[in-house]
Amino acid sequence: MEFVQTADINIFSIIVLAILYFFSNDYKAGQSRTNDSFKALIRSVLFLIVCDLIWNIVNGNPGEPYFWINNIVNFFRNGFSVLPSMLWVRYIMRYIGYPYEKRKVYNRVSDLLFITCLILNALSPLYGLTYTIHQDNVYSRGPLYFILVIIPVVYMLLGAWFIMFNKIDYQKSRALSILSFVFFPLLGLFLQVLFFGVTLVWNFSTIAIFLIYMKVQIKEQDTDYLTGLNTRASFDHHISSIVTTDNGKKDFALMMIDIDKFKQINDEYGHKSGDEALVEFSNVLKNSVRATDFIARYGGDEFVIVIECKRLHEADRLIERIGRELERLNESGKLQYKLTFSYGVSLFSESGKENTDKFVDYVDMLMYRQKRQKSTI
Repeated sequence: MEFVQTADINIFSIIVLAILYFFSNDYKAGQSRTNDSFKALIRSVLFLIVCDLIWNIVNGNPGEPYFWINNIVNFFRNGFSVLPSMLWVRYIMRYIGYPYEKRKVYNRVSDLLFITCLILNALSPLYGLTYTIHQDNVYSRGPLYFILVIIPVVYMLLGAWFIMFNKIDYQKSRALSILSFVFFPLLGLFLQVLFFGVTLVWNFSTIAIFLIYMKVQIKEQDTDYLTGLNTRASFDHHISSIVTTDNGKKDFALMMIDIDKFKQINDEYGHKSGDEALVEFSNVLKNSVRATDFIARYGGDEFVIVIECKRLHEADRLIERIGRELERLNESGKLQYKLTFSYGVSLFSESGKENTDKFVDYVDMLMYRQKRQKSTI
């Protein structure tokens, strides 16, 4: 009966993880900066749950085949037990935009620790280091098993430190969801150490992965990886929903903004400076819009802002706020160059356009008209 209950929990966890992995594989999710790390985390937990499932079947069953299967399964079950927490830290590093060179150092150190754990477990059938399979085919922990507990705990504390002490722009609910991979696995690990034979750590990890997917990954799919703004797909959905819902309410303006001479910045200062310009200009826009406004990166160096208003004077005020914020940035000397912008803006109700696609094209035309006028001056 106990085996059946354990198998049911493991099978349920496998189904949940498989579904999450499937949805993480779609095209939109693939654009997320963290998606590859998230899928690797899912694969690692999925693999360990399968190992637990097999172990529960073979452990204690007499016969030489079961004995060798038990040894092989526990090599993977114990040796790979440090992998999810290691991959979780890599996921966090990508999420917070940790510098690539520092990520490489962490990856090398963590890979070395992982290989060390594999070696300890490979030697365990001979020397009983982390586990022993007795003649009656019953598993027991070895004297060095504590290493397999300490390493994941250290990883989890490291990941928690990254989230709590790095200044990044994230909602509280998303931070708590990421930190759930500390709470739930540690709770399962505590029960696993306290009660021999209870293996809930990966089932508890499944709960944490589910929370991360719902609160973080789905949001990441709608967030531009460089600027942190909404994506063009999010903008398309947002503007369509305004027109088609809310009793047909169409009291909004659309502003399209383009950074002047952006190609020249890339050519003269390099693409890294170009990325810096996009990030800094995005911050200017974030600091200028109201809470009710919707802002997105439309593509390249183009941005769009949907403004809830009945008259264009609200858009004029926004332009003034953007101008003041941009002037502060230019005067700060933070950049090697000065940033300026061109824009087009119109009220949907006054544009005479019957659908959002034509309206967006119209505002885009207004923006490029201003850009051309600047170039002729």
